[in-house]
Amino acid sequence: MTEKWFTGDCDEVWTVLDAAPLPLIVSRVSDGTVLYANPPLADLVGLKPSDLVGQVTPDYYADPEDRKVLIADLEKHGQVTDYELRLKHVDGSERWAVASVTAIELRGEAVIVAGLNDITGRKETELALAVSEKRFRTLVEHANDVIYQLSPDGIFTYVSPNWTSILGHDVSEIVGKPFMPMVHPDDLEACLVFLNEVLETGERRSGIEYRVKHKDGEWRWHTSNASPLKGPDGNVEAFMGIARDVTETKQGRLALEKALRELKEAQVQLVQSEKMAALGNLVAGVAHEINSPVGAISSMQNTLSIAIDKLQKALIESAPQLLDENREIRAALQAIVDADRVIGMGAARVTEIVTSLRNFARLDEGELKKADLHEGIEGAVTLVQHDLKGRVEIERHYAELEPIMCYPGKLNQVFLNILVNASQAIENKGKITITTSNPGNEIHVAIGDTGKGIPQ
Repeated sequence: MTEKWFTGDCDEVWTVLDAAPLPLIVSRVSDGTVLYANPPLADLVGLKPSDLVGQVTPDYYADPEDRKVLIADLEKHGQVTDYELRLKHVDGSERWAVASVTAIELRGEAVIVAGLNDITGRKETELALAVSEKRFRTLVEHANDVIYQLSPDGIFTYVSPNWTSILGHDVSEIVGKPFMPMVHPDDLEACLVFLNEVLETGERRSGIEYRVKHKDGEWRWHTSNASPLKGPDGNVEAFMGIARDVTETKQGRLALEKALRELKEAQVQLVQSEKMAALGNLVAGVAHEINSPVGAISSMQNTLSIAIDKLQKALIESAPQLLDENREIRAALQAIVDADRVIGMGAARVTEIVTSLRNFARLDEGELKKADLHEGIEGAVTLVQHDLKGRVEIERHYAELEPIMCYPGKLNQVFLNILVNASQAIENKGKITITTSNPGNEIHVAIGDTGKGIPQ
């Protein structure tokens, strides 16, 4: 039996209290002396009931203020219900309990009757949960990425505070608003497909890249993942995800891609330039090789012309009657004259072409020098003449131009490319118009054609 300070007619009461499964204690109001404690109560502080009786309760409050609060509430209300407090165990640890207390008079003395319930396990769980929640909140609030939660219809139900530093809006401006209006129109469909996949499969998705609007109107690149939050019925009730701002990385990648494209274009231009330079060398070589025999033909044609003139004069002076009567001699002499004229015209045309080729090729094209633009244009016309003959008419409107400082070979390439494009644009017959002018201190070259043109 528990030692008791009150005996006699209270013994039946003590017997009932001893059998109670909950911790019970009776103590004086005045000094807190323990008058009775049942075994469950003594277990709370690690003692036997007999060892606890006679001691004072203030020694077992982890926070002495708790007893003062209890006494004050008792005096005010007559009883206290479900008051949480900490008790000191004899091993130095603390135990949490919830107490319901009432004040009564026993044999003329004011006493406190208290029933306690050990809630140490619950409190430890709550504290662990609070620590975990604080740790998680600290992690979320200090993360470099945006942590968000969306309802199934795409409404923000939570965004982490760093949304403000990353996208400019205050959190209060975002929660309760739909996500999709913030997404770039070109990325909207991909985002809808992404979220629908999470909703339909109930599985996590990651790796989507999209643009989202900053408060200042700038489009920021984000990459994101989304995980489903399921309810008891297994249906997706929300999306939880992490979004990372990758704008700088994306811009760097785009700049690199642009640089690679420009490098490839430069490679193509370099190859084309090398081809044109090789073509120039070839054309110059061919022109040189043609020039020698053409020079000989021109020289001999001139000698032939002189010989024909002398032959005609000699026949007229020595045998005028023969020329008048013999039609065959006259016909033969006329054929020789006609042939000489044709040879002269052909030699002149070949000489013109060779000159144009030599002007176009310009082995010194890498040098900045004075050149006549009209010579370059005519050289380019000569090279495409075979494709234009009988199909495309060349109409020239040339102004009086002074030679200009330029890179003649490169300009000739430009003229040739434009003329080839113009020729290809004319499907049947048509006209290419070349116009030069010199307004002010500039020189303009305009090349137009009657072809189908380029779609706007």
